[in-house]
Amino acid sequence: MNDLKDLRPLKVKEFFRIQSPIELLGALGYYGIGAGIAYFVGTRINPTTLILGLLIGWCMQLAMSFLVSYFSLLITPANSDDEDRWGLSPAIPKQTVLIFALVSLTMSAALTILLAIIGGIPLAGWLILLVGFTLILANAVPPLSLVRNGFGEVTQAIFLVVLIPALGLVIQIGELNNLLGLITFPLFLLAISSAIALCFERYAADLTHHRKTFLTLIGWQQGVNLHTILVLLAYLVFGLVGFLGLSTRLVFAALLSLPVGLFQIWLILRIADGNKPAWRMLRFVALALPLVTAYLLLLTLWIG
Repeated sequence: MNDLKDLRPLKVKEFFRIQSPIELLGALGYYGIGAGIAYFVGTRINPTTLILGLLIGWCMQLAMSFLVSYFSLLITPANSDDEDRWGLSPAIPKQTVLIFALVSLTMSAALTILLAIIGGIPLAGWLILLVGFTLILANAVPPLSLVRNGFGEVTQAIFLVVLIPALGLVIQIGELNNLLGLITFPLFLLAISSAIALCFERYAADLTHHRKTFLTLIGWQQGVNLHTILVLLAYLVFGLVGFLGLSTRLVFAALLSLPVGLFQIWLILRIADGNKPAWRMLRFVALALPLVTAYLLLLTLWIG
């Protein structure tokens, strides 16, 4: 009995390894941006469809994470060096991981049907969900298994920063809005730049153990250059889209996180120059940059 009590905290921790709470928090923020755009343009928000859409997005995200972990466990022993990279869990059997993946998929399908019955889902919404489910399978399931072929960071960014806010918008107003692209495109650039930054710490180990990440695909030096370009380009786009119809309040909110982006560039360039890496600080900044920017935009959309 005492042994079971000792295992309980460990298993909760292991589940958090598979699905980071920070990613769920990020999904909440990005979804809120989509719904916030609908509110910003004068649409009356339906609380029921708002909550159902968020739950669908979360279930899809959980399904993606658990499927990645399950298929990685089929290929890689749970006690190997790949644990941290692929979110493998030595405390949770792969059959349990598969069950959680299937439950998440089932719940997302059931919630989708419920949403269709209660509020209706427009054609654009069905297309977004179809792309989302396709991306989930392509990301985890062989033979594509994009996450193990170096494109996991890209697929994750597309799912979180593009599809999730699009879902939040479409189920409220029934169609896409130009404002969505003006906001999510630079956010997507920031998400990719932060994903690259997070890969630097494990770059040598990934090369040694032949693990494919986006950074190992493009190379270390190209990663440094691309990271810098993406961060600067994101804020340049935020500035330029003010001339394309984006509210100056939203532009100002997005630019408030520019110092964080510049600080992240500086941390990466220090590593490139051979200085001692500040890995903990880099991890914190890389996780914070897209989230801080998203939540600044979120507050502006909902509060003004």
